[in-house]
Amino acid sequence: MQKNKESLNFDGVLKGLLTFNGIMILIIVFIGQFLNWWLESLKFRALISKTEAINKWDAIKSVYAGNAIGVLTPNKVGTFIGRALYLKEKDTVSVISSTMLGNVAQLTTTALFGFVGFLIIVSFGTQLNFINQGFPIYALLISFILLLLFGILFFYPSFLYKLSLKLPFISRFAERISYFKYFSTKELLTVLAFSFLRYIVFAFQFILLLKLLNVNITIISLCAFICVLYMIVTFIPSPFMGNLGTREAVVLLLLANYNSAAEVLSASIILWGINVAFPAILGSLIFLFDKVKLKTRL
Repeated sequence: MQKNKESLNFDGVLKGLLTFNGIMILIIVFIGQFLNWWLESLKFRALISKTEAINKWDAIKSVYAGNAIGVLTPNKVGTFIGRALYLKEKDTVSVISSTMLGNVAQLTTTALFGFVGFLIIVSFGTQLNFINQGFPIYALLISFILLLLFGILFFYPSFLYKLSLKLPFISRFAERISYFKYFSTKELLTVLAFSFLRYIVFAFQFILLLKLLNVNITIISLCAFICVLYMIVTFIPSPFMGNLGTREAVVLLLLANYNSAAEVLSASIILWGINVAFPAILGSLIFLFDKVKLKTRL
């Protein structure tokens, strides 16, 4: 019982954050937030380029504006609304399509790292906690199937377009899906590279925070944990802002065998504040201070 009390001691977490090293790491993690959304703006700019040329600054503002609206909707489905406000041509189809294709690229990346994470667990073992011992094997198979599925949808969008014409329940999305076929393999690889780099930034931020708070976990288990965490959280529908609560519940489940509940929860919540809450607030401010420019475009 004493160990559980110690694991929930948030005073130790606060002391660790308020050291010189703690403040420096928080600054690095915070800078990572700007790097993350800058990469997303490059990805969006590349995806929307088939219908409209958008400058770098407007691309960045559109991404932050999308965050402001997206965070208020389940699974960020409202992201495209904020992004559309910064386009001269109010082409809803292209905005939705480009956002969809960007999301598929990110899902492909998440499935790839999720597969690697479960492969590490199955091959080398881990102290991570799961619902049952067979879960990692089933999850490995599922992540492989998802990787193939998203990989096919991303690199062969013409296949999805032809399929959408034949299936009534997705035929209404045919126009949006047809937008995908205008991208070359090189362009798609560039978009996938942006998604890959975004994932690396996410992982690096989390690793820094966990190490700062002295979470006692081996580097192999840590890498597997992050890959598995993002895999599970990404594919669990959540009505909460930026998966707040869902991710923390999964974190506590996976690290139940470690005596670091307060540290891990703190790292997760700090990361949510930096990567989700702050960009949403900044996006809202962009709305307020840029409203004159926006009105001229509406």
